Amino acid sequence: MTQAFTHVAVFGKLRAEGIREPLLEIARVVESAGCQVMFDLATAESIGPNERVGHTVHAIGKQADVAIVLGGDGTMLGIARELAPFRVPLIGINHGRLGLRVASRHGLLSTFSPTERRHLAHALAYHNAAQLPPIDDTASLFFLKLLRDADKLDIWRVVIGHYSGRGRTPKAVNEFELSGNGFCSPPVLAALKNGRVVPIDSVRSVCDAKLLYISWVYDLNFPISFRETVRGGYLERLSATIPRLSPDIRSALQCASDHAARSAGGL
Repeated sequence: MTQAFTHVAVFGKLRAEGIREPLLEIARVVESAGCQVMFDLATAESIGPNERVGHTVHAIGKQADVAIVLGGDGTMLGIARELAPFRVPLIGINHGRLGLRVASRHGLLSTFSPTERRHLAHALAYHNAAQLPPIDDTASLFFLKLLRDADKLDIWRVVIGHYSGRGRTPKAVNEFELSGNGFCSPPVLAALKNGRVVPIDSVRSVCDAKLLYISWVYDLNFPISFRETVRGGYLERLSATIPRLSPDIRSALQCASDHAARSAGGL
């Protein structure tokens, strides 16, 4: 039987903590099937200097039969845009559920009680989901919401540093081929105006990405999370990195800030 693939590209979520081992494990599985692994330059760098050869996106597009993407929706969307001209099919691996499988396989949850394992499993698998899944267990749902809020507060600090030129690459949206012209897409602005989280597939520009991060305020769950948002000035500091604020954008940003203040208890 003819082998379906000979070259398999592997992309990972940029600078995500703990991603090195899952990426290497994917590579070992691919190589055991007789295929050559092609890491992109950024993913190869995140694995470690001189450990794996990195390839340009153009080289991958020309040679790869398929690409495996380890990350969330933002990572998948970014890679899809870069490889679209080459018509390379993509296979997405959600890093949340992969993390749960890795933790279970290595016995990292074995010291916890069955109830604790259930709570941890839900939190690991769905902390990065676009929406909360239907979970009947109220305790599991509580811990999941808690982790999701903490994750947002952490990522806000990272992206503010990035956009201010002081920090690392953002975790949630990889800015592959996003326009830097300051234009904000109408669907993105409409979502923010109407108090909704911006759909990631609407993001077309760096301005859109910033508004996506700001819209996360509508997905926070606890008063203390809103208070930390207000105390840290995260929405205002992100807004300050948008170079040209039209009246429509200012209005949408004010709605987000007002929502945070009200939900924080009037602070």
